[in-house]
Amino acid sequence: MFARWSTCILPLSLAVLSSCFVKPDNKVGADAGTDEAGQGECGNGVVEDGEECDEGTANADEGSCTSACTLPVCGDGVVQAGEECDDGNDVDSDACVPGCQLATCGDGYVQEGVETCDDGNGVDDDDCSNTCVSATCGDGVLQDGEGCDDGNDDTDDDCPACQPATCGDGYVFAGVEECDDANDVDQDACTNACTDAVCGDGIVHLGVEECDDANEVSTDACISCNDAVCGDGIVHEGVEGCDDGNTNDNDDCSNDCNASCGTDCFGPGGCLTGAGRCVRFSCRSPQEGEDFCGDCTGWQEISYADWLNGYCGDLIAKYREEYGHMTMCSSSPVCCESAEDCAGNDNAWHFFDGQDTRYVGPCLGCMGEDDCFHWDNVATGTITRLSACEKL
Repeated sequence: MFARWSTCILPLSLAVLSSCFVKPDNKVGADAGTDEAGQGECGNGVVEDGEECDEGTANADEGSCTSACTLPVCGDGVVQAGEECDDGNDVDSDACVPGCQLATCGDGYVQEGVETCDDGNGVDDDDCSNTCVSATCGDGVLQDGEGCDDGNDDTDDDCPACQPATCGDGYVFAGVEECDDANDVDQDACTNACTDAVCGDGIVHLGVEECDDANEVSTDACISCNDAVCGDGIVHEGVEGCDDGNTNDNDDCSNDCNASCGTDCFGPGGCLTGAGRCVRFSCRSPQEGEDFCGDCTGWQEISYADWLNGYCGDLIAKYREEYGHMTMCSSSPVCCESAEDCAGNDNAWHFFDGQDTRYVGPCLGCMGEDDCFHWDNVATGTITRLSACEKL
């Protein structure tokens, strides 16, 4: 020791003097365990100022004390014990989520590009499935708001758009519905029963049908879903006398669908007398009142007074022309519709006088002169006799 300091005896130069204060480890004015910045020396095994730990040569980035003498933490970019990963960032949508755990479905973090959702629960029928896919109609899982979910996107089965198939939902249920227009208009091309509108369904298809009475009767007011009109070729029962479907006004059916007089005096068209009267013969009982012709033929009554004032001679002449001295009616039905149907062996006629039915001449089977006043008595009993009606 003395030999070392002996050189420091005055007089000494400044340079030599300064060397007298240098320690053997070349540290000037500082503790041997502190660096020039006043920080502890990491790696010396002593925890000093600015250090969180110091395990000396055991310091390691993967150990319990890093090579920088800091305690390991999640997010330092170094994977330490207890960590599955450490990417040194705080992004929670990558492969390494907060907590330094590998991203997995159910961790509550949505991994970008891999998951569409992650609600961190084990409930499979909420908005996010247990496979971390956002709940959608067709995923096969029944969620709130869905009536069904059959795992497909078919709209023609019993679960379209994740609701039970019903008429009016806008989807045609194959094998069950013919159509489905999702409205409550019953008169369009698709009825409210989800059937195609057709003639005969009882519903008037607007713009297509004029009527629809749901029957196959061709003589009523609706024919093949068109309103019955004169000229359609079909006789509208109770309205038209004929309908020949043409515009010839000079044939047997006029253009107003009234039948011209026919050629069968017992038939529905009657026959034309020499005086131009269109008449029709039929059988009449004494009990038939003044509405016999209207009820029987739909024609006009020829009264007892008419008969005795011009009609008798005109009609008996037509009768002789067609049937000679044939007798008629007797027990035949009232309102007969043919000469054969009116067959019988009575000779008289029946006409209503305003109070009673009278039987009068001429005698049908008599060969003598025709006498319009023959008999001329009030009819009694039930026997039918020939009568005549005139076309309206």
